[in-house]
Formats: sequence, structure tokens, C-alpha cells
Amino acid sequence: MILENQRSIIMCMTPLQLLIAEKIIQLNSGNEFDLILVVKGEVNEKYLHYYNRVKKLCHKALLFVRKSSGFSTFVKFVSSVKSQNMDQGYQSIYLANINTRYFQYIASININANLYTFDDGIANITSFFFKSSDFKASQLKKMLWHAVGINFFTNDLIDRSLLHYTLYPNIPNIIDKTVPISLVDEVQIRCYTDSKIGCEKVKFFLGQPLEGIDSKYTNKYIESCLVKLGIDYYYKHPKENYRLDSSFNVLNSSLIFEDFIINYMNENPTKLVEIYSFNSSALLNIVSIKCLSLFYVYDDVMYDLHKIFYDLVSKKFQIQCIKID
Repeated sequence: MILENQRSIIMCMTPLQLLIAEKIIQLNSGNEFDLILVVKGEVNEKYLHYYNRVKKLCHKALLFVRKSSGFSTFVKFVSSVKSQNMDQGYQSIYLANINTRYFQYIASININANLYTFDDGIANITSFFFKSSDFKASQLKKMLWHAVGINFFTNDLIDRSLLHYTLYPNIPNIIDKTVPISLVDEVQIRCYTDSKIGCEKVKFFLGQPLEGIDSKYTNKYIESCLVKLGIDYYYKHPKENYRLDSSFNVLNSSLIFEDFIINYMNENPTKLVEIYSFNSSALLNIVSIKCLSLFYVYDDVMYDLHKIFYDLVSKKFQIQCIKID
């Protein structure tokens, strides 16, 4: 049972989690929320866009940049939350990354708080994607974490979660008590699913940083795939280094793709939208929008590397997988 008028904190590590957090805060508008965003490495435009957007809904907000994964960085995090009075006194805690020490610390020192979890991308669905990092190190190191206040580890947070907000309600989850959450509301979904017979078709391809996977994934190969599929727009991933020919319509946006495509559909209600990608999980996050046509493409190399993924999305999500030479 979710109570109102509670001091609550919601903790994220990715732009998608911030977008989900925005929906959770709106669903629990009777609570006063604080926000913590922990970013590994550089803070790009997408992080700042969603952090500032969710920050407006919160009482306090902290952006902590994690330059390394060492113990000294954890100590800096503890110092930061303490200085902002964002370490304790919460009645409700919402978090996605249950296996990070930063969030385990907040949960541990708010021992009586109600705990709620939400999707960490697709990491929390099925044992295929989730690997518990629960403590398996030396007893000495375990004592060290206890000494700094961490008493709840990954499996403890799984057990303590009262509800798990998920974009994938019909898929097995590491947490049993799930409640569906959508990036679009029912009014939008009904609008999108109106008849579009005879409307113009628009094809998007969602890019990914594939350069390090195999030498075949060159600019030329990606461009040949786009031509074969008849792609209209290529949505660039912030970490990819491809420089496609100027004849291709490459999109750069401060929005994550899920949010971008929802905005595009709002602005272009008569367009028939098809979305393609090799294996981006972003397609899974918008599968509830029934009027979207979603496709995963693969070749022999990609299928050998991600067979479990392609089998899962075709069987559980009913997304068509297309082989491309």
C-alpha cells in the first residue's frame, strides 16, 4: 500500500530511469520527492535534459558524477548526500539499480522505509539478463561495507521490494510483485491506434555503437543495411562513432529515443511509423504502443552473439526479427 504525504527519495543512473522516475512521481504526487542521479563518467546532453526535467518535480536533487568505482568515490558520495541532508529520514525509497552500493547505502540507513523498485533497462527481467552482484568477496571487505553502513545487498532489496514498476508486465521479473507503468498514457495510446489506412509510412533505424563487436560493422555496412531496409531517418546513439554519408538523414536529439518517438507521433498523427534496430532495448520500452511496427534485424554474427535476446523478443514480445545479409 502506497501512502501519501511521505518524504520519499527516487534514485536513478540512466536517462531512461529518469523518464520512468518522472512517471512514478506523477503517480505518487502526494509525496514529497528528492532525487539522486549517479552518472558514471561524463554527463552528456541527455542526462542533463532529463535530470533538469525531473528535478522540477522534486524538493531536492543531487547529481553525483562517478569518475571511478573505488571506495574513495563511494566516500565522496556519502559526503555529498549527507551535506544535502539526503541520506536519511525517508519513509519511501524508489530505486532501479539494486546492485549498486550507492543505493544500497541509502536503503540500509533508512531501514524502516517502504522500498519500491523499478526497471533497470531490461537488466531486471528474467535470469538471462540479470546477474546478481550480491556480496561474494572476502569477509574483511564485507566487514568494511558494514562499517560504512551497508547492511542491505542485492538479494535483500529484492526481498524488501513492496512493488516493482515495470514497462514489461507480462515478462518474468526478478521481483514478483510488479505493477505496469507506461511511458504514454491511455489517451495517447488510443489516439495512436486510430485507423491510418493510406497514410504515409516513415521508417526509423535506431543506431548502436557496434564498432568494437566485429570488424564488419563499418560505416559502409551500416549504410548498406539502411538502403536495403529503405530507412528514412537514422537516430544516432550518443556513444557510436559512425559518420554516415550526408545523403542519410541522421538525427541527434537531447531526448532518448523512447521519448523522441512519442513526441514525433504526437506531432505527426497521420504517419505510419516503423522502427528498426539490431538489438536496442529501446524498442521493448515502447512495445505497448500497438500502432508502432517494430523490427529487430540481425546477421549471422549478431545472431550468434545475441541468440537468447532474439529468441526472447520474438517469443515474449512478439517483435518480428528480420535477417539481413
